[in-house]
Amino acid sequence: MTLSLNKIWIKLEELILCNNVVGSKGAAELSRNKTWTNLRILNLGNNKIGAEGVMTLSLNKIWIKLEELILCNNMIGSKKAAELSRNSTWTNLRILNPGNNTINDTGAKDLSENTTWANLQVLILDCNNIRFEGAAALSKNTTWISLQSLNLHGNHVGTAGIKTLKENIIWKNLTISV
Repeated sequence: MTLSLNKIWIKLEELILCNNVVGSKGAAELSRNKTWTNLRILNLGNNKIGAEGVMTLSLNKIWIKLEELILCNNMIGSKKAAELSRNSTWTNLRILNPGNNTINDTGAKDLSENTTWANLQVLILDCNNIRFEGAAALSKNTTWISLQSLNLHGNHVGTAGIKTLKENIIWKNLTISV
């Protein structure tokens, strides 16, 4: 992917590549770009980046200004959600959308262990087969103090899961969408 070799776009703030079959190799190449230090928005929705693609993205240390990361419909699976949550560079992340990626309870638990995204305002986890256990794990996160919107539409958290989420006292302005 020659786009990742670009050294001219030093002021690039938004990169929208949804629906382009970027794949795991393309995601790996993008994550290696050392020029896009001003990148705020990255939309890779519906690109088949898979588990390996999200793993390489999560290793990125250059995008220190990243605020919005869209990874919906990418066949990520639950195993690599842990890698994503370990990224300590994206401290400005406000919106994260790994929706429709079969993340399930295990992946939700891994995401909940994130300790970096204190500015996270919107978390979209729709259609990921998250059940009560995943909701309970998410509810224990104390880092996301700015969280305002949690989208769990199309999951199976149930009434007990919603109740558990609402018990989180850190998320003072949270709206839950199921």
